[in-house]
Amino acid sequence: MQKQGIDEAKRGYPFRRYVLERNDLGMDEFLKKNLSPEDYAYNQELGRQTNG
Repeated sequence: MQKQGIDEAKRGYPFRRYVLERNDLGMDEFLKKNLSPEDYAYNQELGRQTNG
């Protein structure tokens, strides 16, 4: 990230997650607010399949 600079880094998933957590908004809450109910449910199902 240091070599690429902030403009490149802020497009990355780890940086976005860090910023969300710093602002007390977890990735799950972010997805819930920005996805349709169907897409959110699909995302949750995918997470259960990969983690369970």
